[in-house]
Amino acid sequence: MIKIGPVSIEKFSARESELKRLDKIQSDYLSGYRRNLAVLGPWSIGKTSLMLKFIHDRLNPDLFPVYLNLEDGFLKESFFGFLLYSLRNLSLKKESYSLANVGDSAAAIEKEYPQLASAIKHIESASRSNNYLTIMDSILGLPDIVKKKFGKNCIFIIDEFFSLDKLRVSSWMQMLRDHIMLDKYTLFVLISSEIERSKSVLNSEFSLLFGNFEIIELDNFSYHESVDFTESRLGGIKIREPNTVEKMIALTNGLPLYLDILTSWIDENVDLFDWQSFIMMLKEVLLNNKGFLYRYFSEKLRVIPGDDKFQEFLPFVIEVARGNTKRRELKKKDFSYATSNYSMNGFLEKNGSFFRIKDPLFRIWLLCAYNADLMGLKLSSELKEEMLTKEIEAVGSPLNVFVNSGDIENMVTRLILNFDNEFIEIGGKKKQLPKLSSVKTLFQSQNFSVLQAEKAKAGRWLFVVISPEFQEQDAYILLESLKSKEINFNQKIAVMVQRDDSNISLIFKTKGFWVWDMKLINRIIEFYGLS
Repeated sequence: MIKIGPVSIEKFSARESELKRLDKIQSDYLSGYRRNLAVLGPWSIGKTSLMLKFIHDRLNPDLFPVYLNLEDGFLKESFFGFLLYSLRNLSLKKESYSLANVGDSAAAIEKEYPQLASAIKHIESASRSNNYLTIMDSILGLPDIVKKKFGKNCIFIIDEFFSLDKLRVSSWMQMLRDHIMLDKYTLFVLISSEIERSKSVLNSEFSLLFGNFEIIELDNFSYHESVDFTESRLGGIKIREPNTVEKMIALTNGLPLYLDILTSWIDENVDLFDWQSFIMMLKEVLLNNKGFLYRYFSEKLRVIPGDDKFQEFLPFVIEVARGNTKRRELKKKDFSYATSNYSMNGFLEKNGSFFRIKDPLFRIWLLCAYNADLMGLKLSSELKEEMLTKEIEAVGSPLNVFVNSGDIENMVTRLILNFDNEFIEIGGKKKQLPKLSSVKTLFQSQNFSVLQAEKAKAGRWLFVVISPEFQEQDAYILLESLKSKEINFNQKIAVMVQRDDSNISLIFKTKGFWVWDMKLINRIIEFYGLS
């Protein structure tokens, strides 16, 4: 089994806004205002790394950290190791200030900190009989002992707290609820990869508890965070072709794990990074069945819920990976899973009328490695490289191709003419993209184009295509021009090409426009297979 732990403190990168939120929650708590915290996000997104970085670099000395990691069940030595680390830090035993230097942690705690000896013996005794109810009861009682014996409040972190289900701790939710409500000297942090289930519980069983819960939801790195991360890792590597680094960032989609794996390979294997070494890296890491990402993706498939039917499901997944994304077309091909909500551990996105493989690297692996190996095809290295290169070149920001060619208006027109009454979901709301025709240009300037599309039942739709050079004053001039034409539109859309200007977005939103940013545009282009 591939085990992926948190990134080392020295290699931690980005997440500055999240760290500042943690600073504020900590500051408020020490000032008497408690907001318990839930840190949510997909598996391997960096939740644990974030909390460990905060504890290591920014935790106030008035708070004592207790960390319970349940990702792989209750690992006694791991728990005692962190507890010993916290205790030695508290007592300033700097020679032992290391998470790695734990040894027989339980014995060390009993010897060096007799105040906790009774609790440690209870936990050890219960772990020998797998009595997880007693283990949890004893661990949740530690903050009270720490307060009485050391005069410190606690920050109590439970990593992957839904794993208490798997440990069959009866009434664990009620037990945890009671402690969160009554332990006023403890700031609780719950970590989970089950995002929607966590939100549901926080809004039901754990709602209106003393201090309530604030949620930090982690997502992939932004483009700029990905660039900073990559530059920090490849500082000593000569980059011959900068666009190769851009392509690598696009392939990873800003997922910290992938960026870590790929930049580590570069650092360990080459002094000069160019297209040739880029392809070599992906062949080793992704296509070779001994490569890390090949094994990682294979393992993820093996633990997919409903794995007993996966071979039946695979042809559907491969079809989506090939670019056939419309639910209607997939149903015509008699793929039964076209009506399911099967998400493949989050790899597969169902959005309204569409399916999409969200992860570019996973999609390429499916097409260039896994599918061929599964079918027993002995592809030559040259053919695999040819397939890989073709797929890599198709990855990135689809609209950027048209921005660079100056053909943005034509791209948007093509997109409009592909609408066929499909639905997409945006912010939890369904929006229909009706079949439109007779697209024409109403007027245009250097910084924008205004298109009108019509259909009898859909009425008139207005599309304002905004160039990267568009300014706020252009928005007011444009809106005034539209007002003077006295045309009623059923839907008005502002297409923000390479713009991330909240002021311009707000101007259009206040006038009833549906604003499409680059992320949304590219998703829609991908849904319609126009990339």
